[in-house]
Amino acid sequence: MALSWMQVLNEHSEWRNDQEMLAWLGSLTSAKDLLELDSSDLQLFKETLSKIRRLVYDRHFGKALDLAWLNQELSASSFFIDWPPSEASLPLLRAGTHDKSSKAWLNSLRSGILIDFASDLAGALAEGTEISVQRCEGLYRDSTAEKLSSVPDISNESEVPWRQEIPVLLEKELDADAEIQRCADLFPASSRSKYCSDKCRFNTFQIVKQLKDPSYLAEKQRRYRKKKS
Repeated sequence: MALSWMQVLNEHSEWRNDQEMLAWLGSLTSAKDLLELDSSDLQLFKETLSKIRRLVYDRHFGKALDLAWLNQELSASSFFIDWPPSEASLPLLRAGTHDKSSKAWLNSLRSGILIDFASDLAGALAEGTEISVQRCEGLYRDSTAEKLSSVPDISNESEVPWRQEIPVLLEKELDADAEIQRCADLFPASSRSKYCSDKCRFNTFQIVKQLKDPSYLAEKQRRYRKKKS
């Protein structure tokens, strides 16, 4: 199945360094030598994903959208439909090139993500709705009090509204536990779920229980040891 912009943003939230990013890119293709890519190529790709993420967030909170940036990016590429697909994991609609370099391949992926996202955004604007995605409400603990996900350009100030959407954090005055972070993953909007995965659901259950009852984990471990004895 071809990648969607949402899937790529979720991958982006997991990269802690360029090596992890290259490993993911390498899983998409065996036909290119990704070692040819330099740090500026990777930085441009990550910046594109960060700006898409910013547009998703701004749309969600009713802020002004930087459509000038998106339109400029779209105008710089000539798009084509790759059918039947020569790269099964890449978006079918993307920039075409005769260049076989890894840099051209990455740009083709970047352009495909842009047009995929722009199509969804245009539909939302036409209908006067949000983009049909939902951000996971899953919580996790980071003992270093730093975000585990390496999503750049999302400042602490912009994180506050997201935290305000989770009742237990409001009850604890938002910054009562700075180690608690919110999952950055996006998934298709649905009224049936708040979480991107069962793992997020379970982690959140544990954290919420402990926030409401600080002795919860200690008591749980006590019961477990008693059961095992």
